[in-house]
Amino acid sequence: MSKDEPDAPAAEATADDGTIILPDRVEIRTVGELSNRIRGSKGPVALKAGKVTLVTSPGAQLLVAAVRDGFELTVIDPSNAFEDCLTMLGVDPVKLTPVRPRAKGAVA
Repeated sequence: MSKDEPDAPAAEATADDGTIILPDRVEIRTVGELSNRIRGSKGPVALKAGKVTLVTSPGAQLLVAAVRDGFELTVIDPSNAFEDCLTMLGVDPVKLTPVRPRAKGAVA
């Protein structure tokens, strides 16, 4: 990050109901604080993803790790970019789990 780049917020806000509103870019600069918010939650976590324009590998890794560690994440109003980025990174945008390709010759 250069000196000219402003710090990116990890989440724009937390709604009155506790929903975490994701920033437009879920990336290396935002995952630390976002991880703290998710891991500091008591109970299920709702993530509003309607403004997301980019999810990078660190962002996808955070979401998958949180689910793997037992956090119940629900994505609300996901943007097309949120879904597309996760899909390109091999993550199911609904379940937030890795999508593993079937082995050659495997039967569904």
